Amino acid sequence: MLLGQIAIKRRTGEVIEAFSVSSDEWNEIRREVIGTYLMPQSEWPAVPKVSIRGLRYFAHHPGFEGAKPEPESYAHTRLKIDVAKAARRLGYQADLEEAGTCPKGSQWRADVMVTDHNNAKIAFEVQLSSQTLNEYRLRTERYVASNIRCCWIFPKRKGSTKLTSLEQAIRHENKQFNDESTLIQIADEHLQALSFFMDSKDTYPEELPMLHLHGAIGQNSNKEFDVAILNIIKKKTRWERPYWYWSEI
Repeated sequence: MLLGQIAIKRRTGEVIEAFSVSSDEWNEIRREVIGTYLMPQSEWPAVPKVSIRGLRYFAHHPGFEGAKPEPESYAHTRLKIDVAKAARRLGYQADLEEAGTCPKGSQWRADVMVTDHNNAKIAFEVQLSSQTLNEYRLRTERYVASNIRCCWIFPKRKGSTKLTSLEQAIRHENKQFNDESTLIQIADEHLQALSFFMDSKDTYPEELPMLHLHGAIGQNSNKEFDVAILNIIKKKTRWERPYWYWSEI
């Protein structure tokens, strides 16, 4: 399990990204004395490391007794890096692991925070593990309260036709609508989400996966990775109960 992709250079306050620096820069970072770089929230000395799969990351130097962010899987880290790279290819600012506090005092920490050309922000949250519908809503509301849009990205198992726990919860909540309309609502108007096929949290596709607009139907519900990210940033989706639809750019 991996930790952060960013560290702060103590002397200058510069944000260092493990995934984006050159090989020479990374080697120089690894030669620096402990304390040169700090973990962003705890301000504890950061240790540059490389996973057995060759993925760079930063971890807390031994001795830290405070609360640490939850460690991330290989797939989680790869996916958020790909989201950031896609947003940057499209000409947008994208920052990993940006943290903040909503007006009510609840904290949030976005996997990828994208800033559009009007300085509006959207948080992309990778969610590979199970999470309740209420947790999705609570975490989304923290962003909304901070005037930030939120888009979730979660996996679908290849070959599986079963509903996820999230879809089951939404279907149950909308049972009356489903019974009366003969349609099945498994998406939520206030939860914007993308999904992709993945074998397990320990694997990740060699090529960028297609992204599916959660709650959409038909062949056009799937988009190439960069196109899907662009559509979300530019608000090119619409909700017509019980489905989400892509809007053309």
